[in-house]
Amino acid sequence: MDSPIKEKSIEIINWMHNYYDIYFVTSRTELEIDSLISFITYYKIKINGIAYVGKKSKLHALSMLNPAIYIDDSLNKLLDLVDNNFTEVCNQIAKCKLFLFYNNANKNDLIKESYPISYVNNWNGIKNIVSKYFLAK
Repeated sequence: MDSPIKEKSIEIINWMHNYYDIYFVTSRTELEIDSLISFITYYKIKINGIAYVGKKSKLHALSMLNPAIYIDDSLNKLLDLVDNNFTEVCNQIAKCKLFLFYNNANKNDLIKESYPISYVNNWNGIKNIVSKYFLAK
């Protein structure tokens, strides 16, 4: 199966699955979801499910899943999850830590200091976040 796979992504997702439920919350089209499911199946990626939100905000799906962390590669999608002052995560997911996964498409996006969003640069960074914030407890 042809697809650019970030180094260690599958290994780290499967490692995280040993400790936490893993869900993909996506706004991809139905055709893209079929490809995503094929990709997950082909590479034996361990997840608990996929929440499809279409063109809507991911807030409702996340409020149902109640995640400890949420990582997205779209700053705009993450900004949909913060309050009107852009200083706190919305009440529905107030305990969730938000991260922007850095890539070429968002390299010029600026996270203002007041935003409750942090950068994560790679999959080792994600593993470090999970280890630091959640496995240490």
